[in-house]
Amino acid sequence: MKNFVLTVLFSFSLLLESHARDDGLALTPPMGWSSWYAFGADFNETKVIEMADAIVNTGLRDAGYEFINLDDGWMSPMRDRYGRLQGDPYRFPHGMKWLADEIHSRGLKLGLYGCAGVRTCLGFPGQFEHEYDDAKTLAEWGVDFWKHDNCWQKWATVEMYSTELTNSSFPNNSAAVLRYLQSLSYGLNVRGLSTTGQDANPIFWENISGLPSGIPDPNPNTFDSARHKQIQQYEAYRLFGEALQATGRNITYSICPLIAGCNESVWSYYRSYSHMSMNQCPQHDNTDTWESFTWHLDDNNAFPARADIAGPGYWNDLDMLMVGFKALKQWEPRQSSTAYKSQISLFAILAAPLLFSADIRGTTPHNLPTVDGTNKSDAIVSVLRNEEVLAINQDSLGKQGKLTGVVGTNNTVEVYMRLLDDDQKAVAILNRGSSPVTKLFITWRLMGLQNNTIPKKIRDVWARDFITPEDGGLSLDIDVQATQLLRLSF
Repeated sequence: MKNFVLTVLFSFSLLLESHARDDGLALTPPMGWSSWYAFGADFNETKVIEMADAIVNTGLRDAGYEFINLDDGWMSPMRDRYGRLQGDPYRFPHGMKWLADEIHSRGLKLGLYGCAGVRTCLGFPGQFEHEYDDAKTLAEWGVDFWKHDNCWQKWATVEMYSTELTNSSFPNNSAAVLRYLQSLSYGLNVRGLSTTGQDANPIFWENISGLPSGIPDPNPNTFDSARHKQIQQYEAYRLFGEALQATGRNITYSICPLIAGCNESVWSYYRSYSHMSMNQCPQHDNTDTWESFTWHLDDNNAFPARADIAGPGYWNDLDMLMVGFKALKQWEPRQSSTAYKSQISLFAILAAPLLFSADIRGTTPHNLPTVDGTNKSDAIVSVLRNEEVLAINQDSLGKQGKLTGVVGTNNTVEVYMRLLDDDQKAVAILNRGSSPVTKLFITWRLMGLQNNTIPKKIRDVWARDFITPEDGGLSLDIDVQATQLLRLSF
């Protein structure tokens, strides 16, 4: 009975704080670049500046991609003598404030990464029991974005990882195993443990350029403090959000909870103190595969109420946009440009943050490399830069779209609709089947239109042309893994 009362009171307290932060940040889904899939932890200030220049030179900055986010691996493995956070002196010899100034001078914003536990996922210093000091340091450096991850936390248990470890759709689960082992052994030395297979994390300890040896592991006695025994995950993320807010600097706050909490009260609670959150049930990282992309869609569709929580100031994070991942290194994208177009189309409909993670250094609008006569880098940049797709994603009304129906053989074609400003609507029709569909008739009602509403104009966003409406709907041909993205005007 006591536990029931506590649960009710906790849920009620979450509902009381369902409003978004009123700080003027993230009024549309954040856009930018992340280092994680491009470089893993093998990056330095030279690579970061080169990426910032590439963002500018390819026109992506002017298209709205404003954040340069450094994921795990940017920190020094040791705090300074005063316990303050610091960048790795080998890879960032000019310091993080210098880096922020360089990023700002290019009209961009700097984002950094940390964890709610004592260590980050790669074992660098975490923010536990350093929340306010670290937030103050970030503000002094001029940081504009912070991602708060979930590794090395006392509340981690075997049950939290059981789904990840047994999910047959993702057989290469050594990353999940690593997090599980971290949860069981707080003194575990993670150096030398790297993943294998096509979904491997790119870089772990042994491959980090210039990383000195002798990195200490967390002390179990320090980790097992009285405060850490009592604190809950919800409060750990809220605490750092409040610490960031207390600095007075505008810092967009992204969270990756270990326990998403698959109910409306928890999502509302996250909305009260963060600007974006990975709310998958269960959470897992995106990978450059069609299966991973559709898994995120299925998870989104299983919890339609989650869409109602999103809006100006807070967004549901579908993880990093995989468009072009490794394509510019290996010239062999894991997915086709058709699949990449589908991913960014659905991210637009679902009002998801657009944080891509491809290495586009060395490309410019007029001097893009080619392989076998195919300008693959140009294709990648053009997918990311399509202004009509981005206009849907960044629509000021801030309504997240929803699945409105399924059709076709075995219901493999999904229809999504998003309300837009100026009484317009965006519709995405995705073919998840293994065969193309021809002359598939999509009714207006299936598109979420009511009372025989017929659009006056139908814009095919990728074809950049208008479609003539038919009586009762549209007849469409859609290739495998393709998405017909439409903008409807009335």
